[in-house]
Amino acid sequence: LNDVFVVQSGRASVQVGGAVAGNRQTAPGEWRGGKVTGAQSYDLGPGDVLWIPAGLPHLVVVPKGGTFTYMAFKSAK
Repeated sequence: LNDVFVVQSGRASVQVGGAVAGNRQTAPGEWRGGKVTGAQSYDLGPGDVLWIPAGLPHLVVVPKGGTFTYMAFKSAK
């Protein structure tokens, strides 16, 4: 499934793509943890929307002491 992030508040960098190592499956088609390398980074803030195609690894990195609130939607198309 595709992911769509809609940022409500705060700031974060979202790394998309590349390769991931050390992750674990938490539900069918859902993986958590690990380290992402070779990804493209997107700096997001309030009002930003990011579409992440199905199958691409992604990692949300919130700056130390920061906050990041967003809604994530799953989409088949």
